[in-house]
Parts: sequence; C-alpha cells; structure tokens
Amino acid sequence: MDEKKLGALWKRQNEKGEFFTGVLGLGEGKKQKIIIFKNGYKQKDTQPDYLILKAKEQQQDFGINTNDELPF
Repeated sequence: MDEKKLGALWKRQNEKGEFFTGVLGLGEGKKQKIIIFKNGYKQKDTQPDYLILKAKEQQQDFGINTNDELPF
C-alpha cells in the first residue's frame, strides 16, 4: 500500500445484511483485517453509525462463513 492509502474496503452481503470487509495498514508493513457493520443498536445521534471490528475475531459471531475467502 502506498503512503497515501490507509486501507481498502469491499462491500459484502449475507443473509444478515450488508457489511464491509477490509484491511488497514498499521505501518511498518503490518496490516489488520477488519469488518464494518451498521450499528443496529443506535438509539441516539451521539452513538456511532457503524462499528469496526477485527475480522478474524468476529467472523463467526456475525454469520460470516469463515470458509469463504475474504477479498484481501
């Protein structure tokens, strides 16, 4: 990844709805795979619209088939 890019996202869909998978560059050649979901529990404007989670730790909990190849 070049210095201007922080990461990349791919729009995905499963039976639970739309989400994004992606990767963030952490510097020094390190990367973190992420999953971004719409915050289904939002009740106030001060709460976030989307939640960002580490991909490997959350795939199973959110109904993402871990046998599917993530696009990064």
